[in-house]
Amino acid sequence: MLGADRRRAAVTIRLFRPEPTRVTLVGGVWAGQLVAFRALALGARIVVLTADPATWAGFGPAALGRAADQVEVRADGRPVPATGTAQQPTLIVRDLPPGATRPAVPGSTTPGSTLHDPATVGAAALGAWQTELTVLRRLDPGTAPALRDSDLCVLQRLSADESVAAAQALRLPPDSARFLQVMADDMLTLVGGGTDRHLWISQTSVEQHLLGAPRR
Repeated sequence: MLGADRRRAAVTIRLFRPEPTRVTLVGGVWAGQLVAFRALALGARIVVLTADPATWAGFGPAALGRAADQVEVRADGRPVPATGTAQQPTLIVRDLPPGATRPAVPGSTTPGSTLHDPATVGAAALGAWQTELTVLRRLDPGTAPALRDSDLCVLQRLSADESVAAAQALRLPPDSARFLQVMADDMLTLVGGGTDRHLWISQTSVEQHLLGAPRR
């Protein structure tokens, strides 16, 4: 569950499936950590691939209240095992700041190479009950193809330039593209399956303590 729509109906996503799943989130690390935290509640294993490990430092122990055996943060070239089960699915979070170089990912043989398309690097190596969550901290024409190649897109409030790139990649109507620029801090837009849906995040007290207030 991510939140509620304007009719106060719960908005849920099926993050883990028997087939490999790709989700792209345009926004900040806060939203990526919110999704990861809720995945932990489902028993998922979290593997974070990032060129900015300091941002994720301590996330696992704080989220679990113990040693972070379910959360691993990687900034090196070790490959991610393509494993996952219905009882313990795997969420691979790919968080790369703009202009960063990437660590090796499933199927990659060039550790440290420059990121060109975060949605397709190593994607073929995803297995059953594995989901790749690509966190794009900034959307531009170079990273926009990730939106087209995803099963689901999750968007925080966008700048004018980002809104144009998203609208072109996802073929959004003008009204939807404009709304992406004026969303509140506690809102998300989901785009997938030919529709877009807006929601307000329902944050628990534990999440507020761990992550702070919604922000990008």
